[in-house]
Amino acid sequence: MTRLSLTCLIATLILAPFAARADGYVMGAGRWTCGDLIRINESGTDIEMGQVFGWILGYWSSATFQRETEFIDTVEAAGGAKIAGATIAQCRKAPPETVLYRVADEMIRNTK
Repeated sequence: MTRLSLTCLIATLILAPFAARADGYVMGAGRWTCGDLIRINESGTDIEMGQVFGWILGYWSSATFQRETEFIDTVEAAGGAKIAGATIAQCRKAPPETVLYRVADEMIRNTK
C-alpha cells in the first residue's frame, strides 16, 4: 500500500465520525419555539398559522424520502391535520424555549 493510500485510509477512519454529524440550518417556523407555536395556535394570524403548518408538513414530507416504506405509509395514513395536531400537543408538553424542529425531529425518530 502506498504512503498516500495509507494516509487517505487513516484520515477517512479518523474523520468518519465527524462526517456523520453534518451541520444544517433550519429556516422559517422550524426555528420558532414551542412557546411561540402555542401562542400562534391560540391567537396567531392566518399567515403565522400557515407558516407553522406549512413548515411542519414540509419537514415531515422531507423525512418520507429518507425513511422506510412503513414510515411513509404511517405518515400518509395519519395525514397532515393529525401530524400538525400531534406536534402542537408535543410542544405543549415541552419547555417553552424548545425549538419546533427539535420536537419534529424527535417525533419523526419515534414514528415507526
